[in-house]
Amino acid sequence: GHHRGITVHGTHRATVTNNVVYDVRGANFYIEDGNEMHNTISYNVAICPHALSDPIKRGCSIPGTSTPGADAPNAAYYSRAATNDWIGNRAANTYN
Repeated sequence: GHHRGITVHGTHRATVTNNVVYDVRGANFYIEDGNEMHNTISYNVAICPHALSDPIKRGCSIPGTSTPGADAPNAAYYSRAATNDWIGNRAANTYN
């Protein structure tokens, strides 16, 4: 599917670095459950090529999903865990 870019799920002490995620219709970088700890997400780029005002694409969101915080509108970086390091990441045309 195209509703996640990179997902960290049930993982500790992983490194996600130097990635570019383009045109993902939901969370680009997603720390899933909130129990993931001590991961490093660094120097990544999330790009949405669609405007939120576009009547067809509506940005890079997926309306009506079960995880609205991550999917609408355009979560470049989403995490429920406060125990991870986010360093030097960038986002273009996302809305949070």
